[in-house]
Amino acid sequence: MKRSFWRRVACIDGALVLALLPVAPAFAQPAPPSPATTVAGAGDARAAFDSAQKLFDAGRLAEARELFSKAYQVSGSPNARLMAARCLTALGRVSEAYDEMAATSREATARAETDPKYVPTRDAAATELALLERRVGKLTVIVADLVRGTEVTLNGTRLAPERIGSAVAVAPGQVIVEVRPPDGPTVRREVTVAAAESQTLTLGLAQRPQAPVVVAAAPPPASAPGVGVVRVGGFAAAGVGAVGMVVFAAAGIASNLKFSNLQQACGGVRCTDPAYASTVDAGKTLDTVANAALTAGLVGLVSGGLMIAFGGPKKAPVAATGRGLALTF
Repeated sequence: MKRSFWRRVACIDGALVLALLPVAPAFAQPAPPSPATTVAGAGDARAAFDSAQKLFDAGRLAEARELFSKAYQVSGSPNARLMAARCLTALGRVSEAYDEMAATSREATARAETDPKYVPTRDAAATELALLERRVGKLTVIVADLVRGTEVTLNGTRLAPERIGSAVAVAPGQVIVEVRPPDGPTVRREVTVAAAESQTLTLGLAQRPQAPVVVAAAPPPASAPGVGVVRVGGFAAAGVGAVGMVVFAAAGIASNLKFSNLQQACGGVRCTDPAYASTVDAGKTLDTVANAALTAGLVGLVSGGLMIAFGGPKKAPVAATGRGLALTF
C-alpha cells in the first residue's frame, strides 16, 4: 500500500518535471557525477531526473536523492529539489528534509509569482513542510561573547554562522552542542529536544585570561598636608609685591614727568591756568596709583617673605603612589 502511494506520487512528479524543467543549452556541460552515481550521462538534467525517479521507485532512496540534487544543481528547478527533500523524508533524515523542504517552499513561492506552472510545486512543498513540523524539534543556540571564527556544531554537523541565534530543525532526541572558539577551550553541552518542541540554549565562552590591568594612584591634591602649601602661597604673595613695586616705579616716573612739564610751562610757580587742568588731574591720578602700588608691593614682599621662610618643607615628600603596579585578575 505504501509502495503504491509513493509510486503514484513519483509518476505525478515525473510528469510535472517533464513539463516544467526548461530545456537549456547549459545541460550540454554537466557537473561531474558523484562517485556513488552509476548512471552515465547524468549531466542532462532531464535524464538525471528520469534515472532518479527509477531509483526512487526501486527504493534506492540515497542514490535517488543524489541524482535529484544533481538535477536541481544543473537546472535550478524547485521540482527536483522537492523530490530530493522527499527522499530525505523517506530515509528518516527529518531535520535535513525539513531544511530542504523549507528551501523548496521559498523558491517555488518566488517562482510561482511570475510562472503559474510552479504553483503545484509551491502548494506541495508547503503541505509537506507542515507535516514535517510535527516530526522535528527546534533548537536555538545563542553564544554569549561570540567572536569571529567561533564554530558551532550540532551532533557534529557545523552550523552556518548566519544560523547561530536562529531556530534550527533537529531530529528528536539528544543533541550534542559544541562551541569551539578560535583561541580557547571547547564548550560542550547536551540537550534533549522532543518532536514539535522548541528550546533555546545559551552558552558562554570559557573564562579567558585577562590582560594585566595597570592601576595608577591619582596624585595627591594640592591641599594635602606636608606639601608646602603655605610656602607656595608665600611665593605668590611675593610675586604680587614685586608687581606692585614695578607699578609704583612706573607711575612715579610718569607723575614726576608731568610735574616737570607743568613747572616749565608755568615758569616755576603754581599753575592756575585752566588750560592745564587735565594735566594736573592726570598727575594726581598717577600719584594715587603710585602710592597704592607701593603699599601693595611692600605688603606682598613682606608677607611673602615670611610665608616662604616659615611655610613648611622646601620639597614635597615622595609618596608611594603604586603607579605602574600590574595586577592580573
